[in-house]
Amino acid sequence: EWRCCSSITLGFDIFWMEAHISAMATLAFDTLKLAEKLEAAGFTREQAKGAASALSETVGEYLVTREHFDRTIAEFELKLLTRMAAMFGATIAILVALDKLL
Repeated sequence: EWRCCSSITLGFDIFWMEAHISAMATLAFDTLKLAEKLEAAGFTREQAKGAASALSETVGEYLVTREHFDRTIAEFELKLLTRMAAMFGATIAILVALDKLL
């Protein structure tokens, strides 16, 4: 999950990113293989199944693919660059207007 650390204008983009990433489909992994490895490490069959099931349900909520992460970051960077360019343009326009007034 992405959390916004400050209340700057980019807050919308940070929260958009959080919602976008959390909407990802969960990443599936082989719970049987995990349960077998846990059993081999000393877990009982019931413990191994329970742990594999719990891990599958919870960890999948927070995993994203590298491709999706990179695409989301690229989209965020583009939005950030666009906003920065707009702010720079507005700043120049204000300075030119002030220069003409003074």
